[in-house]
Amino acid sequence: MTTVSIALATYNGGRFLDQQLQTLAGQERPPDELVVTDDGSTDDTVAKLEAFAATAPFPVRLYRNTVRLGYRANFIRAAGLCRSDVIAFCDQDDIWEPRKLRLCLAPFDDPEVLLVYHDALAVAPNGSPLAPLEHKAALAVAGFLQSPPMDYTLGFTQLFRRSLLGPSHFWHQSLDHKEVHRRERMAHDQWFFFLGSALGSIAHVAERLVRYRQHASNTYGWRAPSRLAKIAQRPWPSLHGRAEQYAALEMGAGGRADILGQLALSVTGEWRARASAGADQYRALTRLYADRHRIYGSANRRDRAAAFHRLLASDGYRAKRDWGLGKRALLTDFCLGLPAGHLLSTTRTRLTPRRSGA
Repeated sequence: MTTVSIALATYNGGRFLDQQLQTLAGQERPPDELVVTDDGSTDDTVAKLEAFAATAPFPVRLYRNTVRLGYRANFIRAAGLCRSDVIAFCDQDDIWEPRKLRLCLAPFDDPEVLLVYHDALAVAPNGSPLAPLEHKAALAVAGFLQSPPMDYTLGFTQLFRRSLLGPSHFWHQSLDHKEVHRRERMAHDQWFFFLGSALGSIAHVAERLVRYRQHASNTYGWRAPSRLAKIAQRPWPSLHGRAEQYAALEMGAGGRADILGQLALSVTGEWRARASAGADQYRALTRLYADRHRIYGSANRRDRAAAFHRLLASDGYRAKRDWGLGKRALLTDFCLGLPAGHLLSTTRTRLTPRRSGA
């Protein structure tokens, strides 16, 4: 039977922790262990974890970090300490539905599936519903490189095979393309979704299996878009900051290509072939992002035109599901990027892209 560990990262989570722990204990398919890494809590988090461990219907292993790691490294550490075949990430303040583990373990009967994720429901601090968080997956199971590049799902929705811990020594080289100014490494959910999509298949369970609690202390959370923002997005995509956005994507995709290229040299068999092919795909994507960066980052009209023609010649505006930029991008670049793309930058500062290895 496939075993499953829950990887829980905590930090001053005492306010909602008891309810979360009770929903773990109430799983129809109990976990084989709960692994907790606490990042230096100063409230009653550790006391509550110790009390739960004394009566829990499964083993609980609690580790207290000697120095603050931050949520990214703390979740990576929690996953690395797990011993089961499958690992499920867990936040400290959510509410799990009793059938979560049972339903999410079923897709792992397919040995190609490396990661499973599910839908969720955002709720207020008191548990009242706010909005569904449903991923519009094109496929119930997305095969090798079939998931949209640079995409990921929230960590508390993910379960993944222990085999994805193998490339963990490359995590320190990763770059979160949403946080390039701070040079942040990928968050745990970005990292494992990236590996799962590049090395195997990813399955989607279209069930709301976690109530995702929103409150003032969330490190990252869900926020409903304002009515004005919804209206503004209808006629045009976001225009300001295009140069910075595509410079960041160029750097992020190039970093992923480098990691997969190095991974291909350190593994064997199918993973070597897939890592090598994935590196090639991300290098090609890096070139697309680089040209779009130039369309919005160069003050030279000829440079913008040359970048646009390269994208046309390489079929760079193919569908996003095929690792392209999409037809909407073609229209935006032709109507706005070519005549005045450089005027849509939020700052005069340009990011220097990190080049992918050959």
